[in-house]
Amino acid sequence: MHRDMVFTVPPGFQNLGTSARCDIQGLYLPGRVLSVQAHPEFDDLIMDQILKKRHIDGVFGDDMYEDADLRRQLEHDGKVVAEAILKLLFGISG
Repeated sequence: MHRDMVFTVPPGFQNLGTSARCDIQGLYLPGRVLSVQAHPEFDDLIMDQILKKRHIDGVFGDDMYEDADLRRQLEHDGKVVAEAILKLLFGISG
């Protein structure tokens, strides 16, 4: 979406996942830092509106828009990511 990505895992961090589009999908420094490539706070409605707006504004061409819109509808791990963020913020282990 932003056409940016992290290319290397900093020392002490763990890579949380990979995809065909981006080798580093999230980083974790135990007990201190959690970052993710995606926007777990964006639900389906928000993503739909962002994609439509960027398409209308010409930021995304037809092919990019259609590809992103199809991926928007795929099953995802949003709940797992949200739980991990809450555990980190509230110091919950396990």
